This record gives sequence, structure tokens and C-alpha cells, in this order.
Amino acid sequence: MTWTTDKRILDFSTTDNGKLVMDWSDDTRRVFDTRPYARGFLAPLSDPSYFEKAYLQNRGSTIAWPDGQDFAPEWLYEGSDIIEQSGQLPPRSDLMTWKNGKFILRLEPVCDDTLVLHWSDGTVRAFSVWGNADSESIERLSDQAYLAQARISLSRDAGTWPGGERFEARTLYERSRIAGGVRSERQTAPSSEANVKPNDSAARKPKECRALDGTEQQSFERG
Repeated sequence: MTWTTDKRILDFSTTDNGKLVMDWSDDTRRVFDTRPYARGFLAPLSDPSYFEKAYLQNRGSTIAWPDGQDFAPEWLYEGSDIIEQSGQLPPRSDLMTWKNGKFILRLEPVCDDTLVLHWSDGTVRAFSVWGNADSESIERLSDQAYLAQARISLSRDAGTWPGGERFEARTLYERSRIAGGVRSERQTAPSSEANVKPNDSAARKPKECRALDGTEQQSFERG
């Protein structure tokens, strides 16, 4: 079967032996073995603790890792084997799976389309707004001044904008890359007064942008 641009990964899981198991929008379940490609800039994928940090990006068209590694969508699709679907996919690691009880402590719009989110489980995650926005909201969210108006919902389970645009906690958590701050201790949600203006870090923005943009995104594509 041939990949087309309308195909999306609905869900996926990682295995201990370097494989991706993916459910695609065309009702196929596919297995992709990353081990033959775990060399050069993809060498970190051979580390199981790094491999499990995979996340969906570009509206579910492909899978990526924190330091910029990813595979071209057509490579993932056409280079994988179809297997029989038998129930739900195995869950990913707790580090990459949102659950009730994980809430947003702080949200900062930085670096063009990026939201940096500090979570109650101690992780800091970078979320691409443009890479996840739908066709109805992308034009407004492409405006930097408007993007900077992002706020945390009162229940701390979403990122919102004045015009009604909204990303739910599951999307923000599972479709973002880990940017740091992995700790075991849990944190307590701040009071509602702390939710007035989350983007109060203009003076630190250049430093944060360098840190977030320091890794060039590289895709493994068919040659």
C-alpha cells in the first residue's frame, strides 16, 4: 500500500526491542523496526530509555524524539509490516502518557510556535502549536501577538486562547517533546491567582529560544 498525505497515525506504542506499533487512519496496524537505522544522528534510538520518549508530531503524520530525530511519514508507512489488529495497543510509558491527575503548572509561549509547559509530574515539555493546529485555527494561531495570549484553563487541563482555540491536556502532554525537568516528586497546583498572566518571562525569552532551537530537526527520508 502506498502512503498518501491524508494518512495519519491515530495511536502508537513502543516495544522493548526498538519497534513502533502504529494504528493508522486507513484501519491498518503496522510495525516499523527502527533498529536498522539506529546509527548516525538516529543512534540514540538504540537506548530504550530514550526510545520510549517518542511522540506524535505534525498532526499525527509522523513520530519524533526529543533531540530532533524523526522519520518521514512515507518511510514509516511504506517501510512497515501490516499485522493483525487484536485489541488496543499496549500502553506507552507513564512518562509519555497523560492521566487524570497530571495538570499544567505553567505555560509559556516562546520561539515562534512553541508552548513550553511545566507539568505537575515535574516534566517540562515543548509543544508545537502550528504542528498540531487544525485548518480552522492555524491562521489565527500563526499570528505571534495572538499566540502569546495563550492561557491555562481554570481547571489546568488545557491551553486556551481568547477566540476559543483550545488544546486539551492529553494532546499537550502526549504530542510534545520532553525538554527537561524529569523528576519523581509531584507538585501542588498553585492558587487560581497565579493563572493571570503565564507569559511573564519576556526577559528570559532569548535564552529559552536558544535552548529550544539548539537541536536541528532531522528526518530520515527515502533517498
